[in-house]
Amino acid sequence: DTASLMGNLLENALEAVEKIPPEKEKRVELSFVSHYGNKMIECKNTVNAPVLENNKELKTTKRGAGHGYGNRIVASIVDKYNGFIEYSEQDGVFCVQILIPVNDGTGEKN
Repeated sequence: DTASLMGNLLENALEAVEKIPPEKEKRVELSFVSHYGNKMIECKNTVNAPVLENNKELKTTKRGAGHGYGNRIVASIVDKYNGFIEYSEQDGVFCVQILIPVNDGTGEKN
């Protein structure tokens, strides 16, 4: 699940960065930290245009079948472990922050 989560975040970030013109800064940051046993994942990337302003639900803008599953997969994994996900955007940088608690509420460790 961790590999799928990080893979989908990274794929979405790289696709967004590909849309940025060559003369502009392109940056992708992916971090994974364990803090008091909690898993914290953060993915930041520069964007060509504001994302959340016009697409709060993060629906895919790609045409054709077989697209738009990445964010749903991420949300599903976060939900599976009773985690939290937050999307934000500031100064041309899109950010996804995820927290997966050490204990999922069932007494089982994640």
